[in-house]
Amino acid sequence: MDSSNQKTGPRALLVQSSAQSGRDQSLHNTNQQWTKSKTTTGALWLSGKPKNFTDVTCRETITKKDIECDLIRFRPHPYKEKRKHFYIGINNGALTHMEAPGSVTIWNADNILLYSKSDANTDRLSPGQLLKNWRRKSIEKGSVDKLSAGQLLNGWRRKASSGGDTISPGRLLQGWRRNVEVQEANRLPQNVETFFTTPDIIRNRGYPVEIHHVTSEDGYILELHRIPAILSTDGTHRKAVFLQHGVLEASSTWFVNPSNRSLPLLLADKSYDVWLGNFRGNRYSRRHVKFDPRQTDFWRFSWDEIGTFDIPVVINYILSVTGLPTLSYIGHSLGCGVFFIAMAKHPELNAKIDTMVALAPLSSFAHFTTGIFRKLAPYGNAIETFLRTVGTWGWLDSEGVGDILLQRKCAQTYQQAKRCLKALNIIMGSNPENLQLELMPLVKANLLHGTSVPMIAQFAQNYLAGETFQAYDFGRKGNVIRYGSIKPLAYALKNITAPDVDWLLTQLGNIKRSVRIQTYNHGDFLWGTDVNEMLYNSVLADLPPP
Repeated sequence: MDSSNQKTGPRALLVQSSAQSGRDQSLHNTNQQWTKSKTTTGALWLSGKPKNFTDVTCRETITKKDIECDLIRFRPHPYKEKRKHFYIGINNGALTHMEAPGSVTIWNADNILLYSKSDANTDRLSPGQLLKNWRRKSIEKGSVDKLSAGQLLNGWRRKASSGGDTISPGRLLQGWRRNVEVQEANRLPQNVETFFTTPDIIRNRGYPVEIHHVTSEDGYILELHRIPAILSTDGTHRKAVFLQHGVLEASSTWFVNPSNRSLPLLLADKSYDVWLGNFRGNRYSRRHVKFDPRQTDFWRFSWDEIGTFDIPVVINYILSVTGLPTLSYIGHSLGCGVFFIAMAKHPELNAKIDTMVALAPLSSFAHFTTGIFRKLAPYGNAIETFLRTVGTWGWLDSEGVGDILLQRKCAQTYQQAKRCLKALNIIMGSNPENLQLELMPLVKANLLHGTSVPMIAQFAQNYLAGETFQAYDFGRKGNVIRYGSIKPLAYALKNITAPDVDWLLTQLGNIKRSVRIQTYNHGDFLWGTDVNEMLYNSVLADLPPP
């Protein structure tokens, strides 16, 4: 087990608003986290003396290569940064005007790309400049050999008019420029966090982070991510909240939404001590004291092992580190299912949970409505047998080539994002208006983080078993050896007394409150645009105070 502490933010120069008197008074060396201003109206000169703006806070990094002003980050041309026409107008957080030479990128507070040099070229270049750029790029690619602009244009015009219509050079260039503008308008903003690890994302959002490792009884090394809270006035630890993701995901899935809709960060803002789990077999917890992930034995696990070994050791580790008697548990999907298994197999753990919040909880699959799942479930055993035969036990990880393909097919344009969202709705359920298309690059980065074949097969087994919540089915002979019965073990959920869907409500023993959100699909509990109003505000109200 080990841990590492990270600082809360980069060392920076803070440039306060123009209301301050004197430039010398406006510069401060600090190691404190930068706090954004609440007001973002007016305009700002980024070179020379600031003027005509109200309560706008700017930050210049130590390297003096970046200047940040509220919701925007501006990088001028390295050789032209002393010019006086670096001008940006902002109104209520929206970009209204910009004049700047050179290479320019502007990002909002959630790291969504708002403006880039390519946008500037499309907006401001004349037809002649567009043609020169086209010629230069063509020569670089080797497709044009020292042709003049006129020769290029004449050749292009001949091809365009081959159908019998005469097209003037002006019309040709206007049409080309119009196409470029349409393509740029359709381009999806890129998020710098798409390829970040969870700790990197947390740091990038301006929060401290720790990385912890804990080893399960059967040898799996699990990685936990922590957003530590400041100690209370009496020196004791703040209330700990543990969040567990669902199948095929990782701790990063909680950060797809912007900071003001990310549950771990909302908890951190309330001074909770936030811990994030990672299932064995995903990218963060793919280590074992004995087995290598390239070995079949590494992947011989299902829900049962996570509930029996992983969740108990994580709960006890957090309580040991913090010195607290209890913690709050928030699970999503299978993150709830493994909790139920842990509490059923280890009844003594119930006393260590003061509140359990189940988001889209997984239990019985008897009434599961997703069409593609219902069609494939009857073939689950055959599919699992085939995968084992060909030597596949760990799968569904998009790392590497998969990530590149998803990036190219789902995260380049708005049209691609819409197509991928439709495909996602087939699995998650339909509610397409509740996911921002701009978040699709982060969504695709959090879809497939890897798991074992038995983990997926157990979904189909529970669906076919009807109204029950059962352990992994090893077949008649295997079940007799494992459970002493030809049928797999059915978990007794009534033994769960930790304070907490139709069938599940009749099985659990100590439910405080249940809320059904009719319009939500499975992913909305994490990525929905209205998740605060519909869900998180109530979750925060139901937790014990920090």
